[in-house]
Amino acid sequence: MGEVLKITPALLCYKNKKNETALHIAANVGQSEVVSELLSSGGVETLVRMTDDIGDTALHKAVRGGHIDIVRMLVKLLLDPEHDFPANKAGETPLYLAAESSFHTLIEILYVCKEPTYVAGPSNRTALHAAVIQEHTECVISIWQWNRPLCEEPDRWGWNSLHYAVKQGLEEIVSDMLGWKECLAYLPAGSENDWTTAFHIAASEGHKWMIHELLKHCPDCWDG
Repeated sequence: MGEVLKITPALLCYKNKKNETALHIAANVGQSEVVSELLSSGGVETLVRMTDDIGDTALHKAVRGGHIDIVRMLVKLLLDPEHDFPANKAGETPLYLAAESSFHTLIEILYVCKEPTYVAGPSNRTALHAAVIQEHTECVISIWQWNRPLCEEPDRWGWNSLHYAVKQGLEEIVSDMLGWKECLAYLPAGSENDWTTAFHIAASEGHKWMIHELLKHCPDCWDG
């Protein structure tokens, strides 16, 4: 492959009918040796940013497939998080996909990603939303420690990460978040005409411990 690319380097950026490059395909199926060969062929600054029909970069493919070795290779080449971690057409950033599916790939991206603005996903959910909903506790802790204010961000339906953590019964997460900022328990979930509270969410799910935890931090939260 290396010899072919030396003769015709333009092949590196050639795309198939789905607008995928060879790097997209190799990253998707976990061919780390092929990825390494492609990345050593020059012109990688452009190659790693190329997108396919659904807006995926090679990093999207590697994260979705859980190919941690390839994620490491690609992340090392990305030095400008503002431009190197874009969302695809579904609104998914590599960080969001990692939060949904894999704790290990998430850490690799967090080392590089510096700003909370690169975590948005579908329906205005953050990576923290995704990890909480999927009940990836270790992943939740890593994201929250990286950027704690994310737990205050509402999604399209007006629910923040604490609301979902209460609904899912994630006791440790709820305790940590309320320990950081008790007033989170008072933030309403939902829209102006259809809203509820963390206390009501806990009651509707039958989470007795969660009700006690909310009352411990915010004894008057049932009035919210």
